[in-house]
Amino acid sequence: MLDYSEGWFYYCGNIDKEKNPEKLKWDLLPEGDHGVRSPVWGSTQAEHCVMQLDNSDLCTSFRTTCGVPLESYSSDRGKTWSEPEPSKDYLGRKLRNPRANTKIWKSEVNGKYLLWYHNNGNKGFQLRNPAWISGGIEKDGRIIWTQPELLLYQDNLSSGMSYPDMIQKDGNYWVTQTQKTEARCHQIPNEFLEKLWQQYDICEAETESLKVNWAGDKPIRYWNKDRSAVISTVDSVQLPKFLPVDQGDGFTVSLRLQTDQSWEMTPGTILIDSRDKNGKGFRMEAGDYYSVKFIISDGTTSSEWVSDRNIHQGWSFMDQEVTAIADFSAKIIMFVADGVLSDGGSYSPTGWGRLDPDMKDVSTEWLKIDRRGKTITGVQFFDRPLMVTEVIGNYRAWRKTLPADI
Repeated sequence: MLDYSEGWFYYCGNIDKEKNPEKLKWDLLPEGDHGVRSPVWGSTQAEHCVMQLDNSDLCTSFRTTCGVPLESYSSDRGKTWSEPEPSKDYLGRKLRNPRANTKIWKSEVNGKYLLWYHNNGNKGFQLRNPAWISGGIEKDGRIIWTQPELLLYQDNLSSGMSYPDMIQKDGNYWVTQTQKTEARCHQIPNEFLEKLWQQYDICEAETESLKVNWAGDKPIRYWNKDRSAVISTVDSVQLPKFLPVDQGDGFTVSLRLQTDQSWEMTPGTILIDSRDKNGKGFRMEAGDYYSVKFIISDGTTSSEWVSDRNIHQGWSFMDQEVTAIADFSAKIIMFVADGVLSDGGSYSPTGWGRLDPDMKDVSTEWLKIDRRGKTITGVQFFDRPLMVTEVIGNYRAWRKTLPADI
């Protein structure tokens, strides 16, 4: 049972009219000797859910042990199904999911879709905390998904949640979920889901909770003893006070970069740094393989995470944006670079990392910005963890771009 599985469905053609259960007629689908599965994606393909599309086609989503969720479509009421393929976002990237239940829901308000999964490529039963969600729109008989957003988390990082369902009533949404011995129900704010569905075409600068908006257009000068002016390579901006990791919501910091040939961002090069003399605070520095590393500490306990590789190019004149989101509630660190959420690529099962739950106060007063080579052209600090969608909107508004036609 655990080593081989495939998907089968029962269809009842008279259930909406027949009141006598003994007269209900059931057909087992798909036709033939094999259920919905693909040998390309391993022997375990299980827990198929079904959703009817606007064009009356059917879509099924299900889990695998290959680190991705699969989906398949039927245009003949489930008799035959398309070859299962990994679910993908509008950028063409495969969504990531361990051996855990996926679920598709359709909004009764706007007809758009939602997909529950766990946004990590582990191949076993583990890492079902947190749960993530993508929004979907239907096009040419297929569902195209957004990049994921954090949905629900457990304070106990070793615990998890799965087997979800959705309740819709009067335009409101509740998600139920369980982990064998506990059953839970959470109302999901309408504003959150509406923002998620806007991700396809959002192009607006986020201003709520923006506390630092440093443009870097005026060099800082100081005077030598001989009164000659020298341009400083480091600027400082004052940070707002925010609550400790075990009490607050978190923060978001964005860097806008333009490197030139006078200076390559070698690994270990510090870009911004809020640490005080005791080591409390956070910093971002250049990592290996053209990545960016985020390190945070309360002076005793530290956590760090590295973005996906190749999110900046040290010898490029391109304007780029790299954003780190520190979510204190979910204890998650994640990166969004040029409107793309890090997913770990082919070298890591996750694009996000953990904050140590024992970490306390990391707030400091000053943020130092290294301006060598005019690398950093802007810094924004928000005293809350932005949604991924909000970061994407920020980037598009700055670059005045939208994604390619979806």
